Amino acid sequence: MGAAATERGDAGRTGRDDQARPGAADRARQTGRDGPGATDRARRTGCDGACSAERSAASGWLRCWGWRWWLTRAEWEVGLFAIGDFARHGRVSVRMLRHYDAIGLLRPAHVDPATGYRSYDAGQFAELNRIVALKDLGFSLEQVRTMVADEIGPAKMRALLTMRRAELESTVAESVAKLAQVESRLRGIEGDSPAVDVVIKELPAVRLVGLTTTAESFTPEDIGPVVRPLCAELGRRLPEAAVHPAGRLTCLYERSPRSEDEAVVRATVPASIDAEGNLNGLEVVDLPAVRAATLVHRGPIDQVLPAWQALARWIDDNDYRSGEPARELYLDCPEDPAQWVTELQEPIA
Repeated sequence: MGAAATERGDAGRTGRDDQARPGAADRARQTGRDGPGATDRARRTGCDGACSAERSAASGWLRCWGWRWWLTRAEWEVGLFAIGDFARHGRVSVRMLRHYDAIGLLRPAHVDPATGYRSYDAGQFAELNRIVALKDLGFSLEQVRTMVADEIGPAKMRALLTMRRAELESTVAESVAKLAQVESRLRGIEGDSPAVDVVIKELPAVRLVGLTTTAESFTPEDIGPVVRPLCAELGRRLPEAAVHPAGRLTCLYERSPRSEDEAVVRATVPASIDAEGNLNGLEVVDLPAVRAATLVHRGPIDQVLPAWQALARWIDDNDYRSGEPARELYLDCPEDPAQWVTELQEPIA
């Protein structure tokens, strides 16, 4: 009698539990508590011995603490991680795992044919960690896929890492240069001196034709009286030599080999010509490609010295070395000299 009552009481309690949780399996599915990976969750609860299970031919239910967990047959037989659990433990997003699957980088261990749920096994954490590590080094997903798929050897991996190191060193050097420019501007602000807008440019190789002379020094008082008649003579000789300029007037300045104070001055224009032709006394000057610090001067060319001095300070402040020849590229030369626009170009190394 007492035993029967106990059985009836247990059955009543079981019935009340089932009635108290109508549609528990449906709610579990809606909250993400079902689907692939349920075996792993059940295992973590430590209730393997305390749970009752019912299996059909293709799948089954796991009853645990009043909840029923849906398991596919594959998950029932092999411990798998649902995509959400695998993403959480691997410290990546579910979206990223789906993308890795789409591009063939990391395929799930199992895909439920009915629901499309992706599941992963524990052994795939090593694959995921390798992918994440290579990606953190800056390799593209295409490069990572090639490295993972081909199982490249140490020599190939060393070559790829060496190349990546060179890329990072270049990036660091560029960042250091930009930092120096920021510090230079800050010093200009703190010293109440105007900041100069210096731009580093890669100047291509160019062929020029022109005339050469010398000036006693680099001061405007010595340069001005020399360069004006030189440019005028260049303009007179170009038509007679049948040379058609391919760009704007450019004056070149460099130290004379005879004297440290003396300046070699050239008035030139770019031109596509044969160096062996009759050029009516014009010289051919081939300038190689060069990296240059540039600054735009607006105003009379007689007042260009402060701009050149500002450019020289910027080059020194940013730990560059000046090269030769320095160039003045005349971008706009209207009748009013106050409206002239000249780009100063100083080769740097």
